[in-house]
Amino acid sequence: MKFRSFLREYRYLIWVLLASFCTRAMLLINGGETLFNSGSDAPSYAEASLDISTKGIFSNNIRSIPYYPIGYSAVLAFFRLVSQNNWWIFVVITQHIFYLLVCSYVFYIAKNIYGDVVARVYILILAFSPTLIYAASESMYETLTASLLLTGCFSIIHHFSRQKTDSSNLGLWVSSLAFSGATFLQPKMALIPILITVIIIVRFRLQLTYTLFALLSQLGTVIVVLRSWIADRIYSPSLNFSRAIQVGGLNIDCTSVNDTTLTGVQNAAMNDQRYVQCAREYFVQHPIEFIRHVLKQIFATLGPMNGGNAPGSSTWFHGLDLTRILNEFGVPINSYVWNFQKIIALVFVIVFIYGLYLLNQSKDKFYSLVLITPIIALLSVHAVSDGDARYRIPFLPFMHFFFAISLSRVFQKVEERRMKPPI
Repeated sequence: MKFRSFLREYRYLIWVLLASFCTRAMLLINGGETLFNSGSDAPSYAEASLDISTKGIFSNNIRSIPYYPIGYSAVLAFFRLVSQNNWWIFVVITQHIFYLLVCSYVFYIAKNIYGDVVARVYILILAFSPTLIYAASESMYETLTASLLLTGCFSIIHHFSRQKTDSSNLGLWVSSLAFSGATFLQPKMALIPILITVIIIVRFRLQLTYTLFALLSQLGTVIVVLRSWIADRIYSPSLNFSRAIQVGGLNIDCTSVNDTTLTGVQNAAMNDQRYVQCAREYFVQHPIEFIRHVLKQIFATLGPMNGGNAPGSSTWFHGLDLTRILNEFGVPINSYVWNFQKIIALVFVIVFIYGLYLLNQSKDKFYSLVLITPIIALLSVHAVSDGDARYRIPFLPFMHFFFAISLSRVFQKVEERRMKPPI
């Protein structure tokens, strides 16, 4: 009887998830390993994961590490241990299923806090967003990171929405573990739980529980930093900060140094930090250039840009880049198409802002701050380094949420007009 009651209550969710799963299965069957390896960073992740699976995670002889953070490659290495030949299939299936499970969790919380209409619209967008369907089939950290960030932020909201009736801190611990996983995959995610902790303390005052939450949320960062120290005697989990700034368009003179008492990796880490310092000094002396740089990276992240600009990479969806879709159908690309893309990107941002405004009018602003934190944090990180539409994938589900809030209000207004008796 309880099972039938569950099916009746969540029938919509089940059908949406089944339809999304079938869509993803068809993509997996059609794209296969070629799609999985299509991303520009995929070969580097594959090499690193192979070395980790054979030499161990603390080896100082892992290809592409520490240029890239080791987190995602370590995840791939685990699946290599499960299956040497078809490990990539297990990766793709895990990325898709984990994401859909998180969507179910988010639907349950959104329904209880924001109502049935918002939850239905939101799950529909999450389940069928082209970006979030394709990305899960590629060798990219973004889908797992997005899933973990969704879990972390909505667990926080769930915890505080039930605080008066439930004294358990389970939601906080689930959130902190999710954030820890996200920071392990990408240390730049560490800023998100830090900001959320500040928001919690400002709203609810400092407590030991919140301090423990903040510390546990950074466990992933601690692990990757500790691994860098054990393997290479450096503190930095990645050596591509300077490269990111250069890709972002900044070209300045910064003399490299070569200390013969240090290893090649240690010298690379020192020069990476040196270039970041040079960039900081340059921007302090040229504030207008800094503003231009920031605006350029924000537009690249939110606007219709190709993900990574990598030839042959299936990243058209990362920036609402309709040109790649049209190319598939042999449609010639002209200036009208590019302008239309800019308009679409602008409308999406405007509707997102309107959704944020609506949410602030109807619900506790604390919830809005938690949900917008991943957007602000990651935009800030990439605004000062390298902006690209691919990098918004981890916070895209949060933009979708505010988009769903706006659409829900439209549906409600239409329904009110329909139900209004004629004069």
